[in-house]
Amino acid sequence: MNGWVLTIGLLVIGLVQRWLLNAFGLKGLSYTRRFSKKTVYEGEEAEMIEVIRNDRLFFIPWLRAESRISPYVRLGRQENLAVSGERYHKSIFTLRPFQQITRRHRVRLLRRGEYDVGNVALTAGALFGIFMVPLMYAILHALFGEAKFSAAGTAFLALDFMHITTSRIGTLEPFSVFFILLMY
Repeated sequence: MNGWVLTIGLLVIGLVQRWLLNAFGLKGLSYTRRFSKKTVYEGEEAEMIEVIRNDRLFFIPWLRAESRISPYVRLGRQENLAVSGERYHKSIFTLRPFQQITRRHRVRLLRRGEYDVGNVALTAGALFGIFMVPLMYAILHALFGEAKFSAAGTAFLALDFMHITTSRIGTLEPFSVFFILLMY
């Protein structure tokens, strides 16, 4: 019976997090994308400019912008930019309160025509993963009593690849680990 209660509780927490992020996670955000030139000849280069702005007092730890792009737009190499086989353009952002980020991507337009840079899907995440970091510090401070050990252990959690990944994509692990840490 306790397993069912835990499972239902984690499911409810996951749904609440999703609702919070959908209700408040994207409010106060603005996102625009455009080309640097109005007219470009076939084979010429231009810049695709992304501007995202957070106009509120809420930190956004992880935000993904994803949209379809034409197969005739070739993007230059950049670290956190990926275009999959389906020709989707994805960018990842972290936004502080009242911050604006402008990214410029070099593109080569391979054909004549009009290129749409319109619709984009924004996804926010990582809420419970963030709550775990101060909770881990408090537990380590209670165990060891020294700030340097607590800070080191907390840094290991905050920089752990699996912690970041599972928090970002919203799997059940961050919820269960959060409540296990909270029980301590």
